[in-house]
Amino acid sequence: MAPYINQTGKLKQVSEKHFNLEKGIQKVFEANLYSIMGLE
Repeated sequence: MAPYINQTGKLKQVSEKHFNLEKGIQKVFEANLYSIMGLE
């Protein structure tokens, strides 16, 4: 099942983003700590 995001009451399918290196995943994760883990 593909992931979806709720934008103004309408669901939008989230597209995949490929990472060449683990460092790319780490940067995205650190930039979105609150959204992913609820941390500030």
